Amino acid sequence: MQAIEFTCEAQNGIISIPENYQDWFKRKSIKVILLAAEHENNEKTMKNADLNSFMGVMQLTEDPLEFQNSIRSEWL
Repeated sequence: MQAIEFTCEAQNGIISIPENYQDWFKRKSIKVILLAAEHENNEKTMKNADLNSFMGVMQLTEDPLEFQNSIRSEWL
């Protein structure tokens, strides 16, 4: 299945497909899935999040590098 992604505003319940995709679906049956767009404010908040508040919260039972090596060697 091929897919394209674009963001648009619906006008009176109608979604306009951008010009550069108009020929993409000619003579094809298409499936439309609508997703609510994330607000820009959420993305900006995540970029400015202070990750130091999570430091020391998780208690590890083994060394992270040893764990990575062990799961990677499973695929060899």
